[in-house]
Amino acid sequence: PGVEQPATSEPGGTVNPGAEQPTSEPGGTVNPGAEQPTSEPGGTVNPGAEQPTSQPGGTENTEATQPGTAEIVLGGHYYDAGSEADYVVTSLSGQGGTVTYSMYKGRKKTVRIPASILLNGDVYTVTAIADQSCKGNKNIQKIVIGNQVESIGANAFYGCKALKKLTIGKKVKTISNGAFAKCASLKKLTIPASTVKLGKNCFAGCKKLSDIRIKTKRLKNAAVGKGTWKGISAKAVIRVPGGKRGQYERIFRKKGKLPKNAKVK
Repeated sequence: PGVEQPATSEPGGTVNPGAEQPTSEPGGTVNPGAEQPTSEPGGTVNPGAEQPTSQPGGTENTEATQPGTAEIVLGGHYYDAGSEADYVVTSLSGQGGTVTYSMYKGRKKTVRIPASILLNGDVYTVTAIADQSCKGNKNIQKIVIGNQVESIGANAFYGCKALKKLTIGKKVKTISNGAFAKCASLKKLTIPASTVKLGKNCFAGCKKLSDIRIKTKRLKNAAVGKGTWKGISAKAVIRVPGGKRGQYERIFRKKGKLPKNAKVK
């Protein structure tokens, strides 16, 4: 007595319950009373335990969300890995809404801006391309703009020097200031019948642009910005709708700064 002794045990080698020991349930599992990380059957983490979140495949969850994986909110940004682009929600309806093509993050030579995307199984129409969304991209050689897009933002494709082929969707109404300025490799262009506005310098500096077809009959003097055609090929030929040649030539030469030797037919 009075001498510190090792913990005693009952016959058979079991530890004396009076001694402090880690406890366990039969079969070797830890006593629930002991503090341990919790889990659901099958090894999945208990939702009550704080854990880092991830997307399928083990990638970390970020603020840029894959379409179809998060609650959709007005003004929210959603990343589409398929097209390597960000979209911003601009309106909501019962089963979808509208989005703006916000930012291209890929390195592909061909960029297709779709008419719509799926978010949480609902259809969202792509109605606009944001300002500077592809500005200065050095890889893009071809752009196809979807048939629901109505506006192309300022400087959206400014300085895409490798761009050779461009298809503008049939509902585009506005091509904003500098939208395709200094696309030095672009040779051919068609403006759809829906277009009502060409912004300032929207095709300025496209020095190889020589084959231009204007389908719209709706361009007014006030809606054509200064320098629209400044610096395009001196050999350019612009084909316009019947009955519009005189009006369009005056606008394009005076305000649009069409090169002196370029022709309007």
